[in-house]
Amino acid sequence: SLHDALPISHAPLDPTVPTYAPTDQASAGAAKSASRPLIVEWPAADRATLEAQRAGGIVVVRYGGREMEVLRGCRAAGLYRYVPITPKEEDVTMRDATELDAAMPIHTVSLEARLQQKQQLDVAMTIVGMYQTDGRIWNATDLQGDCAGATHVVQALAVGAFEIDASAQSSVSLRGGVHALGAGVGASHDASREVLHRDGDKDACAKSGARDASPPFACGAMLRIEVVPVRFPVAGPAATCGQGLVRQGDACVAVQPDRPGLLDALKGH
Repeated sequence: SLHDALPISHAPLDPTVPTYAPTDQASAGAAKSASRPLIVEWPAADRATLEAQRAGGIVVVRYGGREMEVLRGCRAAGLYRYVPITPKEEDVTMRDATELDAAMPIHTVSLEARLQQKQQLDVAMTIVGMYQTDGRIWNATDLQGDCAGATHVVQALAVGAFEIDASAQSSVSLRGGVHALGAGVGASHDASREVLHRDGDKDACAKSGARDASPPFACGAMLRIEVVPVRFPVAGPAATCGQGLVRQGDACVAVQPDRPGLLDALKGH
């Protein structure tokens, strides 16, 4: 499971999602909610599991804090629909732990170690399409199989190609952040740049088209997922929700990973 593969520290979540507001470039979408995490650093075996689950039905996960586990024996009714988009380039630069947490709420300690060693992390992505559902509300009755501990349904997956590089930070490098459509790439490339992870072929992504029923071969790497909480019924006005769940109206939902549980608990009263 990803719980075993990604040894994440159990530090409490910040009250708010870190934001990035540069003065010299557009900042739209720079603050990434933990409900839309990048997954480009997942181990190959876990990425393969997610891809296989996606092909067989709607993916269900256990997601809390900084850990996520794909539940292989559990699915939600329905299938994903692939929607091709005009290919887009996106670069994410991370120079400290705050920017890393904003872009990748789920990450290994090795990336944190890179930043502590004064290295800069750059993620270059080419996005060609989305696998998505109809955006419905998911209830516990929609789940099928062994779903113990399920908290979220994967509502959408962005696919394409990516590369993660590490290089020594320098004074002439731009500040960290999200640079849409390739704008704002670092002013210099250090000779010590090292490729950490790569999946998909950017050249293959150029073959994508508006009528594609699936991404081009070698351009189907999963880049980002979007999750929504599963709603569980409660038995009555005095009933309480289980661990990791808060009451909202007549249902229990998973505590949102990008906000403190206290806020959700107050909202439910």
